[in-house]
Amino acid sequence: MTVLRNGVDAERFRPLPMAECRRSLGLPQGGRVLVSVGFLVPRKGHSLLLRALALIPAAERPFTVIAGDGPEEGALRSLAADLGLAEQVRLLGAVEHDALAAVYSSADLSVLASSREGWPNVLLESMACGTPVVATAVHGSPEVVADESVGLLVEEQSAEALAGALQAALARGFDRERVRRYALGMSWRETSAGLERVFQEVLRRGPNGRRGAP
Repeated sequence: MTVLRNGVDAERFRPLPMAECRRSLGLPQGGRVLVSVGFLVPRKGHSLLLRALALIPAAERPFTVIAGDGPEEGALRSLAADLGLAEQVRLLGAVEHDALAAVYSSADLSVLASSREGWPNVLLESMACGTPVVATAVHGSPEVVADESVGLLVEEQSAEALAGALQAALARGFDRERVRRYALGMSWRETSAGLERVFQEVLRRGPNGRRGAP
């Protein structure tokens, strides 16, 4: 058995000029920007992210963009207001897949605070754009973020733990080119090459499954 993981389209998801992306999205040009991309449902942890942001001192708190739509939109807007974050959080609604590279590229950091995940492509998409990540250490996320040079994992699903990880990540000087190179190792090109190797091995083994069989 050979396991081949999902990949990322490294042509579609590539670094774009941060200032231009922020301008096109109407985001602040100065200061730190954080993005969270995902359907607005409880398991994606957007409410956990908002509670974590509220624990970060106002002077250090990044402007936060949440891209996605879903049934939790109203509740998230209310929570942001209740936490005093209404002016520092923007819900973009649904974003076309082709436009997501600009969202990732606008940010200093991308966050995925899910309670469960499979193989989260949003992390790969972000890293392919050169944007480091912070993610809860659930299911496939630790396999995607296997190097601290590209992002941080949060073992405990609490606002306090997530706030600490966000502050640590924002204080760290990530090399965005290195983040991009890391993601290229998980591109669809690499996955396709792996599939080709499987096919070549099957052909070498022949119809009886033995290596070198005619």
